[in-house]
Amino acid sequence: PSPPLSHDVPPSIATRGQVVSLFHVINDLGETPLHAAARAGDVAAVRSLLRDSGGSHLHARSKRGVTPLIFASGAGHVAAMQPLIAAGANLSAAASNGGQALHAAVVGGHARAVELLLRHGAPAEARGA
Repeated sequence: PSPPLSHDVPPSIATRGQVVSLFHVINDLGETPLHAAARAGDVAAVRSLLRDSGGSHLHARSKRGVTPLIFASGAGHVAAMQPLIAAGANLSAAASNGGQALHAAVVGGHARAVELLLRHGAPAEARGA
């Protein structure tokens, strides 16, 4: 599992005289810092990244098509899911395998995450691989 992110991480770093925004750093799996924060359940980092980046990666997909909400749902991180949903995360977005946030929460056995998604309108007929 990924270590939690610190919400005290500066929004940019200097690299060879250029300032690189950390909001737009993407790892080898195509994941943004918002993906990592959601997967780790780091609520402070999720909120900070949403606020400071203007939500620019809210709908970002990893190379496997996974969104930050799908990561948080699959891990049962309800507190991290809440700001993503409030910011307008797509509850119907499907990863490359067809799995949606609701499917990830069900497979993970996370009843509170399932309840949250259904309460906010996630499609109950969601299918996943």
